[in-house]
Amino acid sequence: MKTFSQVYAALRRKNRGQYGLLAGCCFFSVLLITAYACMMRSPTILTILPEGGDSRKQVVMVFVLAVLGCAVFTTYAAGLFFRQKSRATGVFLALGASRGQLRRELVKELTLIAFGSCAAGAALGAPLAWAVWQGFRTFLVDSQEMPLSFDPQAYLLALAFSAYVVVMLFTLAARFIRRTNIIDIVQESHKSEPIRTVPRWYGPAGILLMLLGAVLGYMMPTFFVKVLHWYAPARWTRSSTCPPLPACTWCCCTQWSTAGGAAQTAISTSSPSP
Repeated sequence: MKTFSQVYAALRRKNRGQYGLLAGCCFFSVLLITAYACMMRSPTILTILPEGGDSRKQVVMVFVLAVLGCAVFTTYAAGLFFRQKSRATGVFLALGASRGQLRRELVKELTLIAFGSCAAGAALGAPLAWAVWQGFRTFLVDSQEMPLSFDPQAYLLALAFSAYVVVMLFTLAARFIRRTNIIDIVQESHKSEPIRTVPRWYGPAGILLMLLGAVLGYMMPTFFVKVLHWYAPARWTRSSTCPPLPACTWCCCTQWSTAGGAAQTAISTSSPSP
């Protein structure tokens, strides 16, 4: 007679594609964040990009967007994983399995997936960054000042993102186990996401709005400086890091403040001395 753990393991082997998908998403996200963090914090990159310059600010902004994108990506993958497991979990509960038994088996699975995929992604992040940099040196530009070196503190960023992945997985698992209605759990895998009819004008309108936004975003600093004579506050451009929410605003203000500084310099140069 098979035990509950043996039955659960047999079901896990049958649905190994679900586990592989979740592990792959977590691995890819941590790999991407680790590789980007290693390159962003590399002394070679920091030497090339001047401190407080526009290039370094854009690099930080892209990193923030990458973190947000990977966080949403892993959260969505975890939601799909628990949704696909809902039917089997409901059947186990209907047959008399306790939530404690399901919790223990689920914790074992998530521990292996979370820590294994995050550790593998963090370990391969630096080699991936080195390979990308070598390709850059081979096909684009190369010099004696371009050997890539790594800062161990870059792994603190990878560790922080890995911690988010682990906490997110176990939080969703706890909420998944706490559900009480067995019928809702069984039917969860059969629920389809709502799909609405997309009108044809959405495509041209989206392209037009993107072009309009790009033009207006490029012209906005010049308009504010030359027409309204408004300049970005100095504190928006002195910082070398930015939080996630004002990242886009901060990047726009880079050109704004640069144009403002040029305009102020021109005014002070052209004004006659008393």
